[in-house]
Amino acid sequence: MSKPYDSTLKLILDDFALDSLKWLARWIHIPLGDGSPVILPSELSTVQLAADKVFKLPGQNGLLHLEVQAGWDGELPERMHEYNTLLDRQHGGPVHSVAILLRREANASGITGQFTRSQSNGRRYLTFDYDVIRVWELNANELLAGGLGTAPLGLLTDDAQPQLPALVRRFADRVEREVPNDPQQNQFLA
Repeated sequence: MSKPYDSTLKLILDDFALDSLKWLARWIHIPLGDGSPVILPSELSTVQLAADKVFKLPGQNGLLHLEVQAGWDGELPERMHEYNTLLDRQHGGPVHSVAILLRREANASGITGQFTRSQSNGRRYLTFDYDVIRVWELNANELLAGGLGTAPLGLLTDDAQPQLPALVRRFADRVEREVPNDPQQNQFLA
């Protein structure tokens, strides 16, 4: 809701932007270059985004946000922060965010589990932490012996590669035993 002072101040900032920025720069210790400032549109339109998967944690006040990545995405850390913030705003927090990297191709030097931003003067104004699981580093037998929902990940691990045909057979046998109908079996084995 707009207030009377908001409108007046916005008009002054539009008409006397350089004066305002010079004054602010002294107080917040940011350098200003030469020239006039460019006033950008300030409307923050709703962006259509969809996180991969979000769960309300049972027995807790919080959410679990998962992003599953099979290929390289240099913007993943920034998106993790964006999704986390929007999920917190929409559903309430805390929101625990986890990036699950399925293949080495999804790994990038910027995927450290932390996303940071700094001001032009070097002062950090944002630090966002998230977890990273690199599936190829996990133990195949542990995953294959666990719940059926995570067992397929065992086939993507580095230690599965030398014994992959035997592990695929073991997994397929388990699906045929534990999954009651053919459409679900086909989904697992596709």
